[in-house]
Amino acid sequence: DDSYDKIKEMLENIEMTPADVAENLMPKYEGEETGECLKRLIKGLEDAKVAADKKKAEEEAEAAKMAEKEKEEKEKEEKKKAEE
Repeated sequence: DDSYDKIKEMLENIEMTPADVAENLMPKYEGEETGECLKRLIKGLEDAKVAADKKKAEEEAEAAKMAEKEKEEKEKEEKKKAEE
């Protein structure tokens, strides 16, 4: 089934705890079809990827901001030493 291949690939590339996988696979109501549970897992994995990408972008932006701040402080110190 195509859903299984997609889920396998996503699980290899996206971090999700076994508990989160199980929660997404559990039927939410009596008689819920397996396909619906698989679709929910795929959606959960997609959401986890979006959240991970957003977190990574925020961390990279923060790192760039810190690097810029350190660079400015170093330039300020060098300028101050040159004036002495």
